[in-house]
Amino acid sequence: WQNDVNISPHFNKVLSKMLKISHSDRYQSAEQVLRALELEPYLDNLSDCMNLKAQPPAVDEPEVKDDYRAPISRTAQRIRELRSRLNAREQRQWNNSNNNSKGMALSSGCYGY
Repeated sequence: WQNDVNISPHFNKVLSKMLKISHSDRYQSAEQVLRALELEPYLDNLSDCMNLKAQPPAVDEPEVKDDYRAPISRTAQRIRELRSRLNAREQRQWNNSNNNSKGMALSSGCYGY
């Protein structure tokens, strides 16, 4: 396929990684693919400022872009959303069951709540 299309070398690398046979060699999420694609316009500038010597991991929390959230943060947000939906569903079911029991009491001639 690489001989049949005319694409940038960076896009070629991204597509090649996406098409690897082994799942562990591929991107693990769509976010990773998008992030790799977004880097292409900056590759020339990045290569000038990249250190070739390995750096020790930072002790402090790394600076995070506004649109990036750590996986644990995304998971926590998803859990909060699911709990909220579950609570809303339970509230609707509780309201429906109360409305049904009031309707049954009224139809049977019982006017007490």
